[in-house]
Amino acid sequence: MSTVPTSPTLKAARKRRAEILTWRAVATLIVLTVVPLVLVMWARATDYGVMQVTASVPVQVRAIRFEDRDDGTLAIFDAGASRPFEVIAKDQSGFVRGTMRALKHGRRVNKADQTVPFELVRWADGRFSLRDAADGREIALEAFGPTNAAEFRRILSLAGAS
Repeated sequence: MSTVPTSPTLKAARKRRAEILTWRAVATLIVLTVVPLVLVMWARATDYGVMQVTASVPVQVRAIRFEDRDDGTLAIFDAGASRPFEVIAKDQSGFVRGTMRALKHGRRVNKADQTVPFELVRWADGRFSLRDAADGREIALEAFGPTNAAEFRRILSLAGAS
């Protein structure tokens, strides 16, 4: 095996090149760390991107409970009532079903009382929410779009609403 002799000039050039690459890597890391940090500090100081929801008062509250039936329908009752005010067919109102199942699942996971009714709330600013008093969760229904919020708005407006 023979080795190629290297001149002192070639060694110096390689060393200089390695130093430049090292310096560029360090500079890149500094920029990639400092710039986002400065941007976050600026955003926090100026409240850039902060979404503020003004406090509102409930205008209408309806305590309701849901019952999944063996035939696939979903019965909706006023709290304490023995007859449902609405029965939804098994192939309709997927958003109502999904929301109800998510809340009931949360109750099971948190070992919360399954008998506490949910509260469907219309706020003075026009928003709608579904509150679970059993575990303290609240779902802002307008966050899922106007069509989905309209399903709960309709439930709130049915006869017997307080």
